[in-house]
Amino acid sequence: MKANYILEGTVKRIIAMMVLMLAALVTCWAEVVIVPPFQDRDSGLTANDVLNATDSLINAIYQTKRFEVPDRDEQAQKLQLGEIKFQMSDWSDERKTVEMGKVLNADFIVRGVVSKNSDGTIYLFVRLLDGKTAKMLGAAERTRQNFREIREQMGGIVKELLGDIQTLTEAKREAARRYAEIAQWEAEWAAQEQREAERAAQAQAEAERVAQQMRDAWKNKRIYFGLRGGGNFGFYDVNWQDAYTTYSEGKGKVGINFAFSFLVQTNDYFAFQTELLYMHEEFEVKEQYFSRDTYFSTDSFMVPILLKGTFRPSIFSIGASAGIYFNIPLSVNYQSPSETAYGIGLYHPSLLGAMIGADFGIKAGIGIVKLDMRYAFDFGKTEFMGKDFGTRSMLLFTIGYDIGLKDRK
Repeated sequence: MKANYILEGTVKRIIAMMVLMLAALVTCWAEVVIVPPFQDRDSGLTANDVLNATDSLINAIYQTKRFEVPDRDEQAQKLQLGEIKFQMSDWSDERKTVEMGKVLNADFIVRGVVSKNSDGTIYLFVRLLDGKTAKMLGAAERTRQNFREIREQMGGIVKELLGDIQTLTEAKREAARRYAEIAQWEAEWAAQEQREAERAAQAQAEAERVAQQMRDAWKNKRIYFGLRGGGNFGFYDVNWQDAYTTYSEGKGKVGINFAFSFLVQTNDYFAFQTELLYMHEEFEVKEQYFSRDTYFSTDSFMVPILLKGTFRPSIFSIGASAGIYFNIPLSVNYQSPSETAYGIGLYHPSLLGAMIGADFGIKAGIGIVKLDMRYAFDFGKTEFMGKDFGTRSMLLFTIGYDIGLKDRK
């Protein structure tokens, strides 16, 4: 979020800097000088003489090759399009002068006044005005015998005024150059800031990716090892008879189990699991005729081979499993009112059985704490002391901890 905010602000600054640089370039274009028709102070000069004097000044300014000077017809057309009616008496109105300069896009206005003295000499007074503010920037005057001499003086008048114009123009250009340098520096700084913001955004995205990968590391492993322990409760359909009596009504008691598990996760949803499960069982059977109890306790290994379905959305997991298991008997302890037997080889459970189960786990550190519940039943009958004892089934409850050791993704 922060990186996006910085990036957005940087883009806005770059656009602003581009606008500023464009403005700086515009200030470096050739200035526009407007020369309205000279004003005649009712001295008896002909309109042709006044307009010729105006054109002479326009031509002299144009000869400098440094300014844009629209002719009188172009000026009149722009004023007409701008619906500006400007009269000689309006020169005293600074607002109207500024309005005229705005319509004509004038940087400077050269206003001339010409008159004929009583001795027949010609007097010319020229002012240089700022086209944006109508403030006077410079002035020049000449008195000559006739208009021919006046026209000959136009070059000198332009040079005299040009000094003021040149000084102002160079100052504007220098300011524009400095402004352009600042704008360029700002643009480079903004671009650098944008690059840093992009790098920060990339670093943040990478950090979030790594953090998420670390958070999900427990569920993105290919191989899992686990240890668990718990209890089990067996059921026997007893049908056993020794030399003295017949036994029935097998009742299981709570036993214990420990397991070492190995799981291979093939994808996000399926896995194969096997275990080495040690199991201690206890149960009792009742003599059919004498109503006396006989106790059994057995030790054995169970090796399940299971296909599992797994679902691990965030910090917890849900699984279901089904498969077969192999029984490996270890020892049995048999106690009845009449005899006691203990040893290996007396007790033979069915070799194969089926198992179904469900588990629930929650992430803890680098692994997962898992609660497992299963139901198992033997395919065949259990043999005890060489005779069929009955069919066994059981419930198993375990809790343990699994750790993944190899990344799958």
